[in-house]
Amino acid sequence: MPNEVETFVKDFKATKKRLNELSPKEGEKIKKAMVANLEKTWDAEDAMKEAVIEARTAGVPGKKSAPFLKHAKVTKPFKTWQAALKIYHADLDKLEAFTKEAKELNAELTKRVTTVEKDLKKGGGTADIPTMATIKEAKRALPELKKAENILGSTKSFMVMYGLNMQRTVDAIVKQAVDSVTPKEFPEPLADANRAKTEKTVDGHSKKIKSACDGAKSALEEDKIKVAEKLIKDAEKLLETLAGFEKEAKLTKTKMKDEVKADEKSKKLQALMKKIGMGYKTAAGQVDEVQKELKEKTKAAR
Repeated sequence: MPNEVETFVKDFKATKKRLNELSPKEGEKIKKAMVANLEKTWDAEDAMKEAVIEARTAGVPGKKSAPFLKHAKVTKPFKTWQAALKIYHADLDKLEAFTKEAKELNAELTKRVTTVEKDLKKGGGTADIPTMATIKEAKRALPELKKAENILGSTKSFMVMYGLNMQRTVDAIVKQAVDSVTPKEFPEPLADANRAKTEKTVDGHSKKIKSACDGAKSALEEDKIKVAEKLIKDAEKLLETLAGFEKEAKLTKTKMKDEVKADEKSKKLQALMKKIGMGYKTAAGQVDEVQKELKEKTKAAR
C-alpha cells in the first residue's frame, strides 16, 4: 500500500473529529444563536430610539448623536444596546472563524483525497476494504464541508454589517428617531412661499430655452456655428435650473406623498410638480435635438 494512503487512513481518525465539529449542523447552531442575539440588539435599538424621541421632546436640538447620548433618558438604553451589540458581534466572530476553518479543512481534505486516489491508481486502483471505506467516507464529507463554509455567506449582508461601524450606526439610529418626530419640509422650490416664483421661473425658462434653440437652428442653417454654440450654451444653463426643479419635484412626489396630500393647496402643488416635469422634459428634448444638429454640422465643417 502506498505510504500516502497509509498516512491518510491514520490521520483520518483525527480528521473525523474535526468534521463533526465543523458540520453544517454545528454551524447552523452558531448562526441560530447569532440571529437570536441580533434580534435582542434590534429590540434594544428600538428602546434607544424611543428614548431619543423622549429626549427630543424634552428639548434636545439638532440631529447629531452626541447631545442625545448624554441625555439622562438615553444613557441607559444606549448602554443596553452597546452590550447587546457586543454579544452579537462575538457570535458573528465565532461564525466567521467556524466558516473559515471549514473552508480550510475542505481545501486540505480535497487535496489529500485527490493525492490518495492518484497513488492508488499507480498501485492498481484498489486497496483493502477498510481503506476504501475511509476514502469514500472522506469524499462524502466534502459536500458537507462546503455547506458549512457557506453558512456565513448565505447570511443576509445587512445582518453581517450591522453595527460594524458603531459610530455610524449610532448616528443613523439617532437621526431616524429624530426624523420620525420632525415634520418634513418641502424643498425650497416647492415651499408654499416660493411656489409662485418657481412657476414663473419654469414658464420663463421654458420660453427662453425654446427661443434659444430656435435661434440656434436658424444659425446652423446659415452655417453660423459659433452663434449656435453660444445660444445652445445659454439654453443648457437655463436647463440646469429646470433639472434641479425636476429632481426636487420627483423626490417630493415619491418621498413625501403623505405631506403632499395633507398640504392645504395640494391640488395646486401637484399641478406645479406636473408642470415642472413636463417643462423640463420638453426643454431637454429641444436642447438635445439642437445639440445633435450642432454636432453633425461641426463634424461636417472639419
